[in-house]
Amino acid sequence: MGSIEDGFAGVELHCELVSNLLFRDTATERPLVAIFQRSMTALECSGLGSSVRFDTTSKCSISDAAYILEEDTKHNGSGSILKMFSMGSVMPYDRPTERQPYIRTWSSGFYEALLSMRNDYESGAGYVATTALRHLHNVLAEVTTEVTKELLWRRTRMIEWHLIYNGRPLMNAAISKSLLSCLWRLWLIQDNRIKPLEVIKACIQERKTFSSRIGESFVSYLRRNFSQRLESSDPWLTALKQCNISFDIRILESRPLCEGTSLASVIVKQAGESESDRLKITIATDASVALMAKDVDLVLLGADRINESGDVSNKTGSYPAVLCAQALGHISPVTPKVVVLSGIEKVAKPGPMNEYEEEDNRPLQIWRIWELAGCRKEARFLTTDRRVEFKNVAFEWIPAECVDVYLKEDGEMTRKQIKEQSLFMEKLDTDVFGDL
Repeated sequence: MGSIEDGFAGVELHCELVSNLLFRDTATERPLVAIFQRSMTALECSGLGSSVRFDTTSKCSISDAAYILEEDTKHNGSGSILKMFSMGSVMPYDRPTERQPYIRTWSSGFYEALLSMRNDYESGAGYVATTALRHLHNVLAEVTTEVTKELLWRRTRMIEWHLIYNGRPLMNAAISKSLLSCLWRLWLIQDNRIKPLEVIKACIQERKTFSSRIGESFVSYLRRNFSQRLESSDPWLTALKQCNISFDIRILESRPLCEGTSLASVIVKQAGESESDRLKITIATDASVALMAKDVDLVLLGADRINESGDVSNKTGSYPAVLCAQALGHISPVTPKVVVLSGIEKVAKPGPMNEYEEEDNRPLQIWRIWELAGCRKEARFLTTDRRVEFKNVAFEWIPAECVDVYLKEDGEMTRKQIKEQSLFMEKLDTDVFGDL
């Protein structure tokens, strides 16, 4: 989005003039720019041209194009007049009357819904999928009045498409499964007395049992592989309290947002004081991963996405933990198992690992820690040097050959089942969105 800022009589003026949509030409791989007035009417669509120092014949990512635009529009050393809002996908239009890209707003809360999903850096994919259902309910509540059934069906699908592909793309396997499953139930409704919003509410309610079902699957795995008597099939954190095993749990703090510290707090609270003699938790820095991986029995991972081959996308830092545990297992009496504790909803339709742009989160998350460490001056110096780049990538891939077990709601999941589920999601996606 472009804006002009100026100082006048001590007052800063800010006026939004134009919005730009960056997208890639699938035929040439060239980045293009669609320029919109405030009314969102398309003015022109052109390649990054002569006004910026960029070779329009080259291939580059959309994020690279955004960076170049920002760098080449800096105004009097005070920063760029262009600001990157978000990165996502453009819905394809196959009818001749809809060739020009446009944005239509049905709900005042739709923008806020997408933004909240983009900015949720703490929740896992399962929780975000539930949040997407809530957003679908809230947006539809505003657009269901005085529309035909056919128009409502089309709008519902378009809202879901944007929640899936522009909400949190790297988590959209779970988002897609929850939304498309709900949409399928809406499609099967024949009784006009059943309201769509009530169906969505029911879908949200059903997801509350998800964690307990995953917990039961994990407890069963422990029972089979560690020959210990478990007296409960409750969610796994509760079940661990009631088993006869002593647990040494090692958690990496997971900078810069320290989600590992939050996880440790949850486990301690749920375990209670009575289990202190059988539960030991160690919280370590991410750099201590090799030390923490020594003599472990299990490397327990979540999953934000599983592709058709069984490769797992999870929080950055997962792959080093796996590699260290497996490397140390060769010189240890214990051969560790890598267990992915996930649901079948995390299986995505077929696509390469690099199908979506990597989620490189705001450097501000890193700077905050530096400032607390007394490096404020150094941080400010580095941020002004164009030779210095900050990387804060949220997710990384763990190859399937590194994973021993995938656990879903009702037990272990084979790679054949993963492949079948991936193809099913591809067909479902095509059936639902194919004619949009």
